Amino acid sequence: MLYQNNDATAILDTRPIHLGHALIIPRCHSETFLELPPESLGGIVEVTQRVSRALVEALGLEGFNIFSNNGKIAGQSVFHFHWHATPRYGDDNIRFELHSTNTRMVRWRPTVSASGSISIALRNSS
Repeated sequence: MLYQNNDATAILDTRPIHLGHALIIPRCHSETFLELPPESLGGIVEVTQRVSRALVEALGLEGFNIFSNNGKIAGQSVFHFHWHATPRYGDDNIRFELHSTNTRMVRWRPTVSASGSISIALRNSS
């Protein structure tokens, strides 16, 4: 274990992308980010920030990524929400670039209709 508080525990990944790859795991079970109790978010973010800062200092990093996969279609294979804090190295050849192969999506631009639908969903969310 690297660090923990009342809301989350941080460990090194047993199948790391590379040196320093950490996981921040909420103590309460939630399959995806959307199910996390709002009252636990501050503590989870605190652990994520402390661990990320320690990775930068201990490993001399110039950067890092924080990410999660939510849902099978997004690549989730462990169905307990967690964040990855992944150190970045100049020669790691890892690229987080979003490229669509769907030509319809490449041409898509936000519309008033889409924006309105999202705004309504936000107002109606609990």
